[in-house]
Amino acid sequence: MTVRILDVGCGSDSVAAKVFDWIEDKEVVRLDGNPDNNPEILHDITEPLPPELHNSFDIVYMSHVLEHIDRVKVIDTFRYVISAVKNLGEVWVIVPALEWAANEIIQKRDGIHVQGMIFGGQNAPLDYHRCGFTLFALRQLVEICGLLVRKAYQSPFTISMENREWNCIQNVIVAIRYDNDPQV
Repeated sequence: MTVRILDVGCGSDSVAAKVFDWIEDKEVVRLDGNPDNNPEILHDITEPLPPELHNSFDIVYMSHVLEHIDRVKVIDTFRYVISAVKNLGEVWVIVPALEWAANEIIQKRDGIHVQGMIFGGQNAPLDYHRCGFTLFALRQLVEICGLLVRKAYQSPFTISMENREWNCIQNVIVAIRYDNDPQV
């Protein structure tokens, strides 16, 4: 059986295809709001997904996307996106760790990398962070939207800014959609 994966905010290169490379029989569908990224689905995720995408994917993957959404639109946007996952399917959400950035500032290790984690790279109109998440806040969002958290953890990742690489921390939630009535 083919595992269908929706890579939300995929950019020009699908990270989901690499993350799930261990799944042999998979179809990765790229969704992005920027036509320059040539996604299979061009869509603004702050608007409801087309009905044909509802309950269509085994995995919905969002890496470093939610922080680019206006804070007042985050809950609705997340609900729109997770409508694409099937009952018992997984939702992966990854965002910069706001608590890591705050600790770097407190420890007087503030720099361009910390500013980038908080405010985005600011190299393009969509490359600005409009909100931030601690692991606790991200978990709350996922639970408010009706998902069951399977894993919640922090992991290292590297960002490149000004021709340098920086080691940072990101927050990761893996959740499951569980509906008593899968027709919903």
